[in-house]
Amino acid sequence: MLLVSVLAHLDLSAVRRYAAEIARVLAPGGRCFATAFLLNGPSRAGIACGTARPAFPDRPEEKVLHADADAPLAAVAFDEDALLAAFLAAGLRRRRPAAYGTWSGRRGGVSFQDICVFERG
Repeated sequence: MLLVSVLAHLDLSAVRRYAAEIARVLAPGGRCFATAFLLNGPSRAGIACGTARPAFPDRPEEKVLHADADAPLAAVAFDEDALLAAFLAAGLRRRRPAAYGTWSGRRGGVSFQDICVFERG
């Protein structure tokens, strides 16, 4: 299953519903490739210094950030642990560490958004 730039346009409750549905339809051992804007130390540093695109607000205490307050689902970033918890609660585990993208100003990323591969146990 592929979710390319889908999670970046959902709120956390919708992510939970998507994760549950993905777990329901995937066969055991099935995988889901998903991209997202993941908030962690390096990406929050990029947001704070202004290198992140989209330009999310610098709110370190928040688990979900919206790049545009007038169009909140235009670009959504999730605390990495919160996103993982949503998938874990549905019975999906991350198969390997994320491959981080360049959106936050990181160099050498393999894509624009961060990549996660989830697997049904």
